[in-house]
Amino acid sequence: MAQSSDLVLMPTGYSLDDMEPQVEAAFELEDAGVPADRIFFCFCRAKGSEAEDRAARAYLTKARMNVLAPVFPELASIRQGHAEGKAASEVPFPGVQEKAVAVAQAIMNRLPGVKEAA
Repeated sequence: MAQSSDLVLMPTGYSLDDMEPQVEAAFELEDAGVPADRIFFCFCRAKGSEAEDRAARAYLTKARMNVLAPVFPELASIRQGHAEGKAASEVPFPGVQEKAVAVAQAIMNRLPGVKEAA
């Protein structure tokens, strides 16, 4: 399935316990013929400091992994929205909506044939 995909997203948190198995899986995908430029890591349900974000990005960069810039945060409002059947972009908080849309746009920008939007 990954070989036929235009983009493979590897969701991960900031901890090594989250990242290490995903990096290993990404290497296995590459070994199976999935081009590295189609594999992207996305920090999801992430809650941490800027220092933790920088350290996690540095780890993935050292492992030669592509990482999306925006982070899908771990927020109670998103969990509550999901419990109500809403997407993160539908919660009633503009700041949360902006974060969710930024992640979605970053994913769209990586798809072939899609013009990058600001």
